[in-house]
Amino acid sequence: MSRHRKTTCPLRFVIVGGSIAGLGTAYALKRAGHDVVVLEQGDGTASSTGCMRSPPNATRILNDWGIGDCLTEEGVVSGGILFKAGETGEVIGHIRFVPRIIKDFGANFCYLRHNTLTERLRELAVNSGCTIRYNCKVVKVDAVEGSVRLESGEVVSGNIVVGADGKGSRVRDVIIGRPLHTRRARHACFNLAAPADQMRLDPDLAPIADTHEWSVWMADNCVLQGCPLPAKNEYAMLLRMKGDDIPRGEHWDHTFPVNQPGFDYSCFEPRVQRMIKMAKVMTPTDHSVRETFDTWFHESAKVVLVGEAAHPFAPSAHHNFGAALEDAVTLGNLFSRLSSPQQIPAMLSAYEDIRQPRCAMLAETEKHTIHFVTMANGPEREKRDAGLRSALAAAKEDWDDAEEVLLQKTWGEFIRPFDHNAEEAADNWWHTWGASVEGLDSKGASAHADARQHELAQSPISRTIRVEMTRA
Repeated sequence: MSRHRKTTCPLRFVIVGGSIAGLGTAYALKRAGHDVVVLEQGDGTASSTGCMRSPPNATRILNDWGIGDCLTEEGVVSGGILFKAGETGEVIGHIRFVPRIIKDFGANFCYLRHNTLTERLRELAVNSGCTIRYNCKVVKVDAVEGSVRLESGEVVSGNIVVGADGKGSRVRDVIIGRPLHTRRARHACFNLAAPADQMRLDPDLAPIADTHEWSVWMADNCVLQGCPLPAKNEYAMLLRMKGDDIPRGEHWDHTFPVNQPGFDYSCFEPRVQRMIKMAKVMTPTDHSVRETFDTWFHESAKVVLVGEAAHPFAPSAHHNFGAALEDAVTLGNLFSRLSSPQQIPAMLSAYEDIRQPRCAMLAETEKHTIHFVTMANGPEREKRDAGLRSALAAAKEDWDDAEEVLLQKTWGEFIRPFDHNAEEAADNWWHTWGASVEGLDSKGASAHADARQHELAQSPISRTIRVEMTRA
């Protein structure tokens, strides 16, 4: 495992962005033996207070890093997912995370506040020896030199610049050569939080405030999802709906009162409407759909992307956070094996080869899931609800048999991505292709070219290695 292995060729990584992707990548690379500096344009105090989900694939990483306790001490271990008719509150579907399922995953499905995890990752990175600098806005990236220029005029140099600067990544523009084309999705997202104590005073809301399950109210072309956060004494909610009249961007730093003109949530049952009113304020954000791109690192091999800079999912989706941590683990695993600068292009190509198929699959899963829970009234929604009710009825009679039907036929695509181990995926790649990378030692790859010509032709990194051979 990479946690027991450190590079013999330490590099200096300059990470642009100090949120979850940047901090996680910083720790993973520092643990692999590299020097890391994180540049964050904010002052370190602004962070989303919204609720985030930690599926088993992400929880496993936090456990491995020694900070999984934040999920149980400051978050909630999920008991399952309740699907409800948004207009009435009728429970029409239920996935229980029974012990057998959790054992198979090897980790829990949890919820916690975004800023709680950000703070724990910051502590982890700093304690491991990473340097984090705030109020450092990057205005220019030099992909040839591997450096960035700050708004102050200072130039910060390294061997590799890591773009962890989110959906609107400035670093990505340097790799692609231009900003990506975008279009606004039909739904916007709104984060809210209702005081749990106030909910408990309402007999209809008290059971909701104290459940340990993720509740999903599916209404006409919109959905509200919620869960309790006892450590914060609040009930966190995420609403997806049209919000064309609400001013918003792609950040979580502006709040508006819930009585904002144009914020219409009357399609939901009375309990949900009361919870939203209790929240008093909401934080809206846009979902901008970006054109696809297939290059995550610059041809100079001195700039690479992680997190939503590389794979911009829908806001507050199930895998935003987990995919970012998987990126971090993969880079840390690969660069813990680095023994020569000549191997850098091959390592970055390996990172792409491992992560891109996984992230493409997650993006499709997220797209399907959002569509599933935001169907408009009509035959498609009726068919969905009938399927969920059928599985729920079967579960009440014989849960052990019915859970397989529910998970595989109804929610198999949703559940399957949880069963992923990023460390093992990187290890497996190295077991198959690592010898090709190890041949690129400090003396240059040309001495190995004849012996490895056939092997490299079959390798997913053959293009990168052949370029490096030519340079050598």
